Amino acid sequence: VLLCRNSAGARYIAQRLVSADCLYAIVVESGKVARKQKIRREIRNARWYQIAKLFADILAVLLYSMICERYLASTISPHSFPATVPLQGVENANSDECVTLISSLDPDVIIVYGASILKTNVLKIARSFTLNIHGGIVPAYRNVHSDFWAFMNEDYNRIGTSIMHLDSGIDTGEIALQRSVNIVPGDHILSVRRKNLELAGNLILEAI
Repeated sequence: VLLCRNSAGARYIAQRLVSADCLYAIVVESGKVARKQKIRREIRNARWYQIAKLFADILAVLLYSMICERYLASTISPHSFPATVPLQGVENANSDECVTLISSLDPDVIIVYGASILKTNVLKIARSFTLNIHGGIVPAYRNVHSDFWAFMNEDYNRIGTSIMHLDSGIDTGEIALQRSVNIVPGDHILSVRRKNLELAGNLILEAI
């Protein structure tokens, strides 16, 4: 079962899994509630003089995400999830609704791509493994847009993807597979993001 949000990357990963006959169902998290909760939490934890910078950071992340989404959608990704696999939407990946749904599918493996940080009630559902596709080389680069920060730091050997066993932390689980992207002259941040997505597709199939 693929647990994800609706993105160009998720649609590409779903297509790769379907082409290898590895996907039984897709559960798509809306993520609206999780995003609002995260913004509220960051505002609550920030000091008053950090608020302006915090909002600037949020806007920058949103803008970069939109640019990446358009680029990937136009260069690599199908515009919809595979029609041959059942798809169900949920508001929150940690909700009782989602737990009941995924439990009813009785998956051997749950593959997570871009969903909320999962709680124990979701992590314990899969019979074998719950694997996260993380677009960064951990532990050096955690959280979102890891390939962007590695590229900006000119840390080219650590632009890549990690397939991780999920635990209750943030990108702290045991690494199943990890590999770096092959950077060549002429690559830019968007082409690197595309290469990293292609690498992620190869690695998750290898892991399975």
